[in-house]
Amino acid sequence: MSAAKATLLAALLLALVACGGSPRRGDATPEAGPVDPGPVTWDAPPPEPRPLPDEPAPPEPTPDDPDGD
Repeated sequence: MSAAKATLLAALLLALVACGGSPRRGDATPEAGPVDPGPVTWDAPPPEPRPLPDEPAPPEPTPDDPDGD
């Protein structure tokens, strides 16, 4: 590996570590104290039902087959 490639790799790794290390604004820190989760309710409404997968429509009845089978 050439010296230029090694220098470039080291610079990229240093930039990656430097950018990913700082906390975002609003994150909980030990100085800020614990985050209040809000009121806890045990009687939460049930989750919304998940939609069923689309099923093919039943066949249309025809004059030859009035039941649509």
